Formats: sequence, C-alpha cells, structure tokens
Amino acid sequence: MMAVRLEDARQRHPNDHAGELPAAAVRALVRSDEDVRLVITHADRAFIEEVHFGSTPAEAARLWWDVSWIWGAPEDHLETLLGTIGVERFVFGTGQPLRIPEASVAKLDLLELAPVQRAAIDAENARRGVLR
Repeated sequence: MMAVRLEDARQRHPNDHAGELPAAAVRALVRSDEDVRLVITHADRAFIEEVHFGSTPAEAARLWWDVSWIWGAPEDHLETLLGTIGVERFVFGTGQPLRIPEASVAKLDLLELAPVQRAAIDAENARRGVLR
C-alpha cells in the first residue's frame, strides 16, 4: 500500500517539505517485479489516469485504487474513472484518520451502482486481487 499524499498540502506545517509520490514512481515500482501488487491511496483522477494509461495492461491489472481522494458528485470523477478504467481496479477506502469516512460511503451511494459493482468496490476486488 502506498499513499500519494497524506493530507492536503495547505494543511502542512511550513517546515514539512516532503513531496507527493510521483506517478512515475508507481509505474517504476509495478514494473520492477511481476509479483508486485499495489493499492494506491489518496490519488486523484489525474494521477490515476497518468499511471493507468502509462502502464501496460498487465501492469495496470496489478494496481488498485482507493476511492477516498477521488471526487464524487457533482464533478463525478469517480464515475468517469469507473467507466474508463473499470470497477475492478477500485477498492473502498476512507482516508482516515484525516478524512471523514462517511464521504467515501456517500460517493458510492450517489453513483447508483449495480449491487455486484458495489460489492466489488466494497470488498470483492480486495479479496480477489490484492489478498490472493
């Protein structure tokens, strides 16, 4: 599991100079070994698209994305990503302790997903892919 960012940069102390995880680092890591499987947290739509579309299909199949940092309604970035990248690439996450967990639940509720799609994001993707 890797986090792109731990919190909003505006909330950081002025002496905190740690940078965010670059998309190239995720691609390099997943390319480093065929057995590497990663869950990436706190990634926004642009980051996810950069990594996903810059990876081979085999590499992208070993990456899962936590939904906690992706915008839901009204921007609908999550809905767009589910349509372009696929429901099977996403797992439920809340971003706790720095985020309100109800936001992730509400984002998914507002999408009106089919029960099988919701179950995939809530738990099945993690069981079948990450935890295999």
